[in-house]
Amino acid sequence: MTYTIVLATPRGVAVVGVVSGSIAVGTRVPWVKEGVGAVATQGYTNVALGPLILSLLERGYSCKKAIEEALKTDPEPEYRQVLVASCRGDTGHHTGRYCPDVKYVRVGPNFVCGGNCLISEEVVEAMFEEMIRTSALHPLTRVLRALEVGHEAGGDARGDRSAAIVYTEPGIRPIVIRVDNSTDPVAELRARVARISSLHLKLPLI
Repeated sequence: MTYTIVLATPRGVAVVGVVSGSIAVGTRVPWVKEGVGAVATQGYTNVALGPLILSLLERGYSCKKAIEEALKTDPEPEYRQVLVASCRGDTGHHTGRYCPDVKYVRVGPNFVCGGNCLISEEVVEAMFEEMIRTSALHPLTRVLRALEVGHEAGGDARGDRSAAIVYTEPGIRPIVIRVDNSTDPVAELRARVARISSLHLKLPLI
């Protein structure tokens, strides 16, 4: 169904990048708040989990505890996959038993890569390795490149159809960049990220 990276840094940056075989994934999966963290709620998505987990993080909950408390409100937690990174430096994740295979998660410094209904575990492994390799780059660049290598590794088992990146940092309201229905959503996402980042974040074309 979906492959995703959530990243949050101690300086308050929060970003989610996601690609899916479903349309308009950016309307459901990614949630960020500056200085707080990044959340992806996927699998058979319960969108209510995103803002709830962010509110719990803001109240001081750890990522793990925030996920646990949020899932207590969900009647079907075994259908959910949740990835969380906080600006305090911790991470957490949950993958329910009924999320579609192949489902897989890797955790790195300040980030989590995960997915379900994948062509193989290599999709997440490739994203994880790219996040490690690009650790010195801007967070937006890192997440975009990780999505690209995930796509190259096979992506969603149904084929990739939509993509999104949501980004925030102190002083900047969340920037939402979406490709809702495309035969090549990752390439279209790159073009839109390059255009928007040069205008709003003063980054060179990515």
